[in-house]
Amino acid sequence: MCQWHVGSMYLNGRGVDVDYKQARAWIEKAAAQDDRDAICQLGAMYLEGHGVDVDYKQARALFEKAAAQDNTTALGQLGNVYFEGWGVTPSWHRAREYFERAIELGDSRGVTKFQTFTKDIQEVTGRQSNHSAP
Repeated sequence: MCQWHVGSMYLNGRGVDVDYKQARAWIEKAAAQDDRDAICQLGAMYLEGHGVDVDYKQARALFEKAAAQDNTTALGQLGNVYFEGWGVTPSWHRAREYFERAIELGDSRGVTKFQTFTKDIQEVTGRQSNHSAP
């Protein structure tokens, strides 16, 4: 876990200059030890292109690995991946499943994401959704 924190410091410039190379090195060390937070963070780096080329397939695989360990951030990221269609066929159904699972695990951010998701669907379809946050 300490390795992930050091990597996060380099990634976000907390107490040190932002250094994506150092961030990646430390986060990869933690991810190799199956640290679910590090795995999720590495996925975000691939999703956003921080220190690596954007690679939606790799990001999704890492989010799936962290989500399998009940990492709520990874579940939310998978919801975003399927909602936005980043490297996948967009699927509101799959996105909703991931957001709902994050909520089931107690992620308050999941409620906000679910509400935004529902609002966006209503705007696109022009009708009220029959889905509500669990």
